[in-house]
Amino acid sequence: TTVAVEAYLIDDTLEVAVTVRTKMRAAKLRIFKMLLVGPGWGRISPKTAETIAVTVGDEAPFPTTMGSKTEMKIITGTPTKELFRFEIPPAKMLPGGNYRIWVDVQNREGQDKGRIQRFKFDLKNLTQLISD
Repeated sequence: TTVAVEAYLIDDTLEVAVTVRTKMRAAKLRIFKMLLVGPGWGRISPKTAETIAVTVGDEAPFPTTMGSKTEMKIITGTPTKELFRFEIPPAKMLPGGNYRIWVDVQNREGQDKGRIQRFKFDLKNLTQLISD
């Protein structure tokens, strides 16, 4: 399973586009839970979520990290893409805090039916972007 995250800050709203792919053709994945986590905030659930229709040929390559090695890859397989919007409370933000996006993905079919995988992504320099 591969998860790609694109995050955009617009005023006090963080828009996060999540693309999930699997190499197994029979697997049907769904984004089970999406959270924004950080000091002063705790865990924030998205305000809105919408599914984006995607075909395998639509996606551009994105950086894939395995250990210390990063490569640009196009992942084949069953795509799932959703757009989430979070309302950020800037007053509760702590300077220098480590803010993250957590994506929980659940397989609905196949060998790993019901299993949930968690992927974590750091939001570097988020406090600087909001304070500017």
